Amino acid sequence: MWFEFTAVSENHAISLYNVIGDTQDLYHVVYEGDDCSNLTELYCSDDNNSTVNGLTVGNNYLVRVYSFGSAELTNSTFDICVFTVPPPILTDATLYTVDEIVTDILIDSECDQAFNVTYSTGTNFGSTNGIGYFEANGSSWPFENGLIMTSGEIANAVGPESGTISDGGFDWPGDTDLENYIDALNPGDSNNASVVEFNFVPLSTSISFDYIFAAEEYGTFQCGYSDAFAFLLTDSSGNTTNLAIVPGTNDPVSVFTVRDNQYNDGCDSVNEEWFGNFYGAGGLPPLISPTNFIGHTEVLTAQADVIPNELYTIKLVIADALDSAFDSAVFIDGGSFNLGQLDLGEDILVSSGNALCAGQEITLDASPLPNNSSIEWFMDGSLIDGQNEATLVVTQTAFYSATIDRKSVV
Repeated sequence: MWFEFTAVSENHAISLYNVIGDTQDLYHVVYEGDDCSNLTELYCSDDNNSTVNGLTVGNNYLVRVYSFGSAELTNSTFDICVFTVPPPILTDATLYTVDEIVTDILIDSECDQAFNVTYSTGTNFGSTNGIGYFEANGSSWPFENGLIMTSGEIANAVGPESGTISDGGFDWPGDTDLENYIDALNPGDSNNASVVEFNFVPLSTSISFDYIFAAEEYGTFQCGYSDAFAFLLTDSSGNTTNLAIVPGTNDPVSVFTVRDNQYNDGCDSVNEEWFGNFYGAGGLPPLISPTNFIGHTEVLTAQADVIPNELYTIKLVIADALDSAFDSAVFIDGGSFNLGQLDLGEDILVSSGNALCAGQEITLDASPLPNNSSIEWFMDGSLIDGQNEATLVVTQTAFYSATIDRKSVV
């Protein structure tokens, strides 16, 4: 079968996908020239995905798709896509420290609400690095930037999808807490754990953040294998809850609990409305994938009700299950880790109809203050000396603000 396209860039990708019928074994050849009797072969590919470089914009090119048996091709169907390769995500292990990713990227707040950041990954055990910063880089990835945690190497998470990622060995251990909170895991079942843990003090009655789970086990292995991850929130009384739950259920998010059987009909679909994209057989062209993972969920939200100004700990952890192969990752959206903001109440303005008359006073209230904290009040940016209580009585027109300084918690 012959196809023709006009180059709109010097570089194009060609993908044969949704191949159905007597053969999956297709070949394609790219030719330059307008006359079928005078064609120049540019290259031949036995892979269903290839790239062609050095094209002349505006020129026409031909693609011939064939198999070794003509009857096989006659009884088969496939889609062909010729396209400019979109950019992939970027990952970086040195641009920010893990502490900076948590406090400056995930929690985009003027308040210092997260502290005591600790982490562990493969580099602690002579293996690869599974924790770092990512950014969309103009790709189709839904998050502009954030934290990536993987059971492999973050450098290999960069798209497009190009084959199985299986970084890390058995010297890089798993995580006991993860095994305790995932029913499908027994002690010792996890390997290659990446962990980020920190304390925080919320200022509102709920917290939330957005994330995407990606896994190499989608497709061929989604009926029998799944890596594990959890967001373990612990309150000041020691009660722990996993926040990485399929919406509307009590099921931890995994390949088993979010999958679509159109990519493997050996098992039923489960919560398929939360499955995002698949870049293997029957799915989207691998070369357009912004990451190197074969499948991923839609954007999910972790949420919990909390008590303002109480001390909490959260442990973010992901690991390979049962082996150290076929890695998985979780991407957490930068700026989405919402712990609430200090709110002194509605603005008091003439335009809002709630302005005060001359001589009237109003009490600004920043209570309750966190334990082991102090407060300073400001009027038009200048410190008000001697005002260190949670409330402030004011009578003058100005812009009032407060800063709360929390002492270190040991």
